[in-house]
Amino acid sequence: MLCLNHKNRLLCRHLCVTGTATGVLVHPARNLRAPILSGATSIICVHNHPSGDPAPSSADLQMTRKLRKAARIMAINLIGPHYHRRP
Repeated sequence: MLCLNHKNRLLCRHLCVTGTATGVLVHPARNLRAPILSGATSIICVHNHPSGDPAPSSADLQMTRKLRKAARIMAINLIGPHYHRRP
């Protein structure tokens, strides 16, 4: 996670969680600790796909929605793609 100030300048980078080859457990409240403590107004979150397929999974979409909702409550903007459900 990259924590950014109001001018989108990097304040800090933070490793939130590590997972397995098939998944990871993400807790929005725990992941927002670093941005809150650093005074970030925006964050960028990234993760890899060991399979090599960059398409977001259903779990990716669900996690992104939860994290964006939690961040919004804390007045933190989650910068990044706004995924839509696949047809």
